[in-house]
Amino acid sequence: MNKIDLVDEDERQRILDHIKDKISTSVLDKTTRVYGEDSPEYRSATEKIGSIKLIPVSAKRALKGKMKNSPDIVGESGYKDFEEALSYLLTEERGLLDLLPELKKAYGDVSDDVEGFIAAYPLDSLDFKNKSAMEEFTGKISGEINSVLSSIKERFSALGDSAAAV
Repeated sequence: MNKIDLVDEDERQRILDHIKDKISTSVLDKTTRVYGEDSPEYRSATEKIGSIKLIPVSAKRALKGKMKNSPDIVGESGYKDFEEALSYLLTEERGLLDLLPELKKAYGDVSDDVEGFIAAYPLDSLDFKNKSAMEEFTGKISGEINSVLSSIKERFSALGDSAAAV
């Protein structure tokens, strides 16, 4: 949070708590709307919300401290804490970013599976003159869909294991 120097010292913690509450409410409301409260995404968001870290900073004081070459002023500005948190994010937590190519590959593989499935069952060539032909077709589709879903689960489970190792 920038411009912390404009906030009375007695009010800072209350304002930081208020901002955290607003972020939590906003994220959880959207997660509920999109995924539902019973979803793994909601549980994950709930866990992560507890670890929100706001860093109060006075960019103006940090700049003044840097220009005067004064570590004390820079330290009072909160900028050092921000630098350390950003450095941690870009180095220690960067491993998660390394998973993005794997996620893109898995998505591409799944897309290929779905396109192959659609190509294998062109709807305009189907003849549903009797109930058994329709049941046979729906059985094949069901099997293919279950196969694709299993493949998706396996791929993303493997990515989850990779993410946990990071």
